Amino acid sequence: MTRRRRPTPEDLALWRHATRDVAPMAPLPPAAEPDPAPPKKPAQQAEAAKRKAAARPATQPPPRAVTGEAPLTGRVIPGLDQRSADRLRQGRTEIQARIDLHGMRQAEAHHALAAFVDHNHRHGRRMLLVITGKGSLGEGRGVLRSQVPRWLSELPIRDKVLAHYPARQKDGGDGALYVLLKRRRVP
Repeated sequence: MTRRRRPTPEDLALWRHATRDVAPMAPLPPAAEPDPAPPKKPAQQAEAAKRKAAARPATQPPPRAVTGEAPLTGRVIPGLDQRSADRLRQGRTEIQARIDLHGMRQAEAHHALAAFVDHNHRHGRRMLLVITGKGSLGEGRGVLRSQVPRWLSELPIRDKVLAHYPARQKDGGDGALYVLLKRRRVP
């Protein structure tokens, strides 16, 4: 757990200076209850659903980076043979670089992860260990622990990632991920 430091007298003076002309907001009036809409007929509901679906913005294409589930179910990962996938999943590949994200805020961790992956990809390193920490988010799953796999599957990071798997206990267990980067193509 990170300890918070007490504000210094300079911090307090700066805060007072920045907020010297701030006034409290007036209370907001209570929200009016919307009129209940008349029930729609099934044909109207279907038409409304079609219009709503057509109005949605196009989503990003599905991620190409494969999560730790693929080899466990026997599917083939493009660009990775079964032996290498097994070595990665079992933690029998030498870790070439590691980053510890726990203790960071989401935005800071996302930026640090993107920079870390980019730097190691440019330097030809392939096997990374990303430590997220276990955290706790209601159901015992931390924010970074749940977000990092998603970030690895989003642009621009996913263009450099071949696969990622939960780490073995000796390397951090549930609080870490093995990340295998694609080979760097030199023009």
